[in-house]
Amino acid sequence: VARLLAVPIIIHTFVLVKATGPLCSVAWLVGWALILEYTIGGSAVARGISPNLALLFGGENSLPTFLARQHFPGLDVMVDPCAAVLVLIVTGFLCLGIKESALAQGIVTAVNVFAMLFVIIAGGYLGFKTGWTGYEVPTGYFPYGVDGMLAGSATVFFSYIGFDTVASTAEEVKNPKRDLPLGIALSLSICCCLYMLVSIVIVGLVPYYAMDPDTPISSAFASNGMQWAAYIITVGAVTALISTLMGSILPQPRILMAMARDGLLPSFFLDVNKHTQVPVNSTLATGIVASILAFFMDVSQLAGMVSLTGISCN
Repeated sequence: VARLLAVPIIIHTFVLVKATGPLCSVAWLVGWALILEYTIGGSAVARGISPNLALLFGGENSLPTFLARQHFPGLDVMVDPCAAVLVLIVTGFLCLGIKESALAQGIVTAVNVFAMLFVIIAGGYLGFKTGWTGYEVPTGYFPYGVDGMLAGSATVFFSYIGFDTVASTAEEVKNPKRDLPLGIALSLSICCCLYMLVSIVIVGLVPYYAMDPDTPISSAFASNGMQWAAYIITVGAVTALISTLMGSILPQPRILMAMARDGLLPSFFLDVNKHTQVPVNSTLATGIVASILAFFMDVSQLAGMVSLTGISCN
């Protein structure tokens, strides 16, 4: 998939270099790095929602048949209809307008923060009450080799993608000179603190190598006898992933529109709805591509592609 996406971009880059010079080709590459980063990132997030939704329905493989993951032996692909449907629903909602999107984002973020604070407080209490899990880890430099370091850094890099999306809404902010730097700094600082505190608590409850890769936080509480807490955490996880999905798809149309305005993409992406003031064509194109990726590719493949495009962009 990565090769298929890269071929037309490379061809168009050479055409731009010949026609307009290297500066336009650099802008083209940076723009496409951002586009791929957000599109693939949104798809990866969508793939993570369905396992958490399944927990709310009673456990793994509890989703309705038409939404459950299915394996195609001939293609050796695990498709995820639920992820694709969620991407399309979020895309349709983003077409309603930036105010509606901001309101929904605020609601799901508030629920997410409440769930994370619950994890920190309840998990910390549980750890001090029952005793933190003790286990030995390899010591020294590069205990898992260079491959382990790169794999870990790719995952961490993926966790912090998205804070720059605030800048894509500059045209829709009343005082961008003040609000954008403040928004990026505050969101990055708050999320960094919450990330570290949640990670400390969960790794203290369950060894990192024994975690469930799909639902690590919920399973950590369930393994310590707090099955009821898993539902609170699962709701928080679902809202967090939906918030991240919205944050991944929201900036995409603005980037496509800006590139089209500079002549780097067709004028099709310039169309803005007069009522909602949303670039509908760009939003729909983004949602369709992201839903296709979410339907066919698993999280590990998508996360690796996100890290690659993110590093290229930076």
